[in-house]
Amino acid sequence: MTDRLFVAVTPPPAVVDALETLVGPRRDMTPPWRWLASRTWHVTLAFLGDVDGDRQDALGDLLADVARTTAPFRLAVAGGRAFPNPRAAKAVVLAGSGGVDDVSHLAQRVRAACSRAGVPPDGARFSPHLTLARCGRGASARALLEIADSFGEHAWDVDGFSLFSSVLAPSGAQYTPLRHFGLDPNPPNAGAASST
Repeated sequence: MTDRLFVAVTPPPAVVDALETLVGPRRDMTPPWRWLASRTWHVTLAFLGDVDGDRQDALGDLLADVARTTAPFRLAVAGGRAFPNPRAAKAVVLAGSGGVDDVSHLAQRVRAACSRAGVPPDGARFSPHLTLARCGRGASARALLEIADSFGEHAWDVDGFSLFSSVLAPSGAQYTPLRHFGLDPNPPNAGAASST
């Protein structure tokens, strides 16, 4: 049996609530764009795709090692960005605006741990972001980028990350947290661990 997995950082309730206050009134106003449900908001560290169940224990152990040797840090998102480009975009996101080096280093270590567990992540270049809206066929994102730019900066203290399963459904992907990994405020051998 396999599960479609990814590893991500999630914003805390206060940030989710603040963003939902901004997104909520616009949910029905911007077709063909579909605003994602606030419960799905996250910053992906590694997308793994389908993973055999017999590899998940080893994966969890290696991710726990990463968490034990990583200190908490502050992450911020601000400013709209469109993927793959603003003229024919399929996603509009808030881009990483603070703590980018820290979250990039964490993503590098998470991806290395996944590879060691025999479940290498996809080869996409890491660019920290929180996806707000999607459009399946691609469309101009100019109006949504202006909206996202107006949201200002949202920051939080990252004190952990989670392994999620993802089930695709007509109403949108359903994410289930499988395991949470808390970061260590006083990581042992932090200098040595940074090379993993």
